[in-house]
Amino acid sequence: MKLESEKLIKLFANAEYNKLIKLFEKLNINPSNNPEECKILAAAHFKLGNNMECLTICESIAPALGSEPEFISIYGAALRKNNNLVEAERIFKQAIQLDESNPILLNNYANVLIDQNKLNEAIKILHNLSQKEPPNLEDVRINLNRALFIKDQNNIGETARSLLRDETNILADFSDPLYDAFSEDEITLKDTGSLSKTTKSLPNRDLSMEQQELYKLARNLINENPIAAIKECQKLHKAFGISAQLYHISGDAYIKLRLFGDSEVALMTAQILGSNDPAIFLSLANLAVLRGDHSLGMKWLEIVATHHPDNPHLKTVSKTLFPNGVPNNQNPFQINLEQQTPGKIT
Repeated sequence: MKLESEKLIKLFANAEYNKLIKLFEKLNINPSNNPEECKILAAAHFKLGNNMECLTICESIAPALGSEPEFISIYGAALRKNNNLVEAERIFKQAIQLDESNPILLNNYANVLIDQNKLNEAIKILHNLSQKEPPNLEDVRINLNRALFIKDQNNIGETARSLLRDETNILADFSDPLYDAFSEDEITLKDTGSLSKTTKSLPNRDLSMEQQELYKLARNLINENPIAAIKECQKLHKAFGISAQLYHISGDAYIKLRLFGDSEVALMTAQILGSNDPAIFLSLANLAVLRGDHSLGMKWLEIVATHHPDNPHLKTVSKTLFPNGVPNNQNPFQINLEQQTPGKIT
């Protein structure tokens, strides 16, 4: 079985998760006799987003692996992805009692606390970890930034409620201060790196000077003539193909035309194509709140706070969108038949 384990680890290290699962099925491995191999299988399912499969495997091998940090990291992450935060907190706490200085367990435990709005305890753990500069320092700082931002937003909401401020309609017009600007669970397997890394973006081809100048010209058209900017994007698409930068420009132009649905699609596409420009996330926060999806709006702001905590526009946008904190009455899913378009999905 040692040879098979080495094959599984190699496939995992090469991100060949589907091949790993097929090999596992071919080997017909018994979970009760081979918990270590099943742990690798669970990690592969987690990477593919098969969270329920991952959780089922973890539950079957939990008696054998107990509170082993590597296993608990996978198990806790699967519980978290399946929204079982109470159980995730319990198993992380149990594992930490046996290994109080493990930075991976402490970081993941803090992450689950943040999800439950237990911010003071999470901030204390993450602050102490950051002072020790553990090997997962980057993930620790990311989670600390997220916790501090959420706490700041909670304080804004509490202050607003205590002062009984009059509610204002922040959605009467699109708030756009952006033209001047804009952790996941850490799971590791030995010698394979982190499972917490975000999905790899498409290759970022170096743009030629000509392309950069043409993109710049298209962006410069947005304020005075957004329709012309969109037409330039069409030409650039034909000349150079798709790119995150092109969808970002078109998304901003759609905002000026008040075509907010088209803008949200374009900006999300830019993000999917690999752009981490905070201006995109701030615009997406505006657009989400505009259609009543306040939770999603806050999630976009959390991304900026996590990865770009010093962004000069973050506080301005968050205070504009959430002057009284995140409202409880939300209605993100609405039907507007006027937006129907011809055509058929096949």
